[in-house]
Amino acid sequence: METETAMREYFEKVVNTVRELTTSASRVEGLQNDVNNLLSRVSALEESNNQLRHELQTERDLNAALQNEVEKTKAAAFAANEHANALQAVIVAGNNEVASLKGSLKGEEDSHTITRADLADARRASQEWESQYVATKQMLDTATQDRDNWQGQAHTAQQEVRSLQAQLDRITAILNPPRPVSADVSQVA
Repeated sequence: METETAMREYFEKVVNTVRELTTSASRVEGLQNDVNNLLSRVSALEESNNQLRHELQTERDLNAALQNEVEKTKAAAFAANEHANALQAVIVAGNNEVASLKGSLKGEEDSHTITRADLADARRASQEWESQYVATKQMLDTATQDRDNWQGQAHTAQQEVRSLQAQLDRITAILNPPRPVSADVSQVA
């Protein structure tokens, strides 16, 4: 009898051990499924992250190209301004010269008797100066229009840069969202 009781106890222990192992195996299998699901999610997130990094780099390259265009436009606008200033100086000098010539002509008319030929020469010189003045004024107007055009292009490029910077900020916010640490830790446990 003792042997039979010992055998029964032994078999009950074996059956309990098998039950415990079966329960543990089920738990391990569930945990394995959870790990596989997490690995799939991590892989998908890594792929999405890589794609977003590529898009961000593309936007950065575009932003750099636009910045380069802005700098070129600024340089062209500065050069146009310098050219316009030089033309203005020429016009002022031409106006002063015309005024000086007119004053000289008036003084000569008052103090001397001018022959018709001398008068015709003076008129021709005055017309030449005036035609030079008109041509210089037209050059100034053209340079001023060019400068205004370049300034408009620079303003447009700056607006594009601001728009692209806003897009870059949104992409950066997507790539670096705030993550609650405690929630991640409790899900893993």
